[in-house]
This record gives sequence, C-alpha cells and structure tokens, in this order.
Amino acid sequence: MIRRLQKCDGERVREIVKTIWEGDDYIPHVFEKWVEDPSCHFMGLWKDGTLVGIDNLRLLSDKVGWMEGMRIDPALQGKGFGKELGKQTLAIAKRIGLERLYFATYFDNTASIRMNEAFGFNRIGVFTNLESEIGDISDS
Repeated sequence: MIRRLQKCDGERVREIVKTIWEGDDYIPHVFEKWVEDPSCHFMGLWKDGTLVGIDNLRLLSDKVGWMEGMRIDPALQGKGFGKELGKQTLAIAKRIGLERLYFATYFDNTASIRMNEAFGFNRIGVFTNLESEIGDISDS
C-alpha cells in the first residue's frame, strides 16, 4: 500500500534514515515541510502494516516534477521495494499530468541509477562534489 505520509509517520521515517549518509541524512530536517507542502507528494510504502520506504514527488510546475528522497529501510533493501515505490511514484506523476521528471542521486549509487535508467530516465549530467575543512579554505 502506498499513501501520503503524515506527521505521525515521522518516528518511523527517522528510524529508516538513522544510518543513511552515516547518520546525517537530510530527511529528518525536511520531513514536516514535505508533509505540509502542497507541491509535494511525499509518499510511503507499507508492507504488512510497516512503513518500508519513502519517496517525494515535488511539483516544479504543472508539467514538471522532481523525484527526491527515496529511502528504503536498510534492513529491507534488495527486496524490490525501491522498484515498487518508484513505479507507484511514476504512476502518480502520470496521473497528475506531468510531462517531464527529473531526479538526482549520488554518482556511485549504482542501484538507484540502474533502477531509474530502467524506468526510462537518461543521464544529462554528472556532478563533482568538493569538500574542505573550513580552516583549509584560502581567501585568495
């Protein structure tokens, strides 16, 4: 079953993401905003009464959307829940009349890249991420 997430789902969502990105996932910081934002279709996938995954479809316009924040409980990955959730999110996009969808993922998240390419997404760019300790940054 897939349905919109509600504030009461926050505890389970935080449990799902607590180890993702080494415990520094941004989802807990945007959870309530996405739940309340009318431009978001912030959805959850339940199996046997348990929330197993989340995905957000943000409307950028009447015809363009952005898929973001898909997370599957790490203990339940590899069981096809991401593919199921992705298919259902795409069905919502079609149902509401979107004509174009975008999404981004970390460059070495091969499972996500393969899954979305199988859905018909094409690569339009690869990004380089840079990092520095503040003390190492030069002002020149």
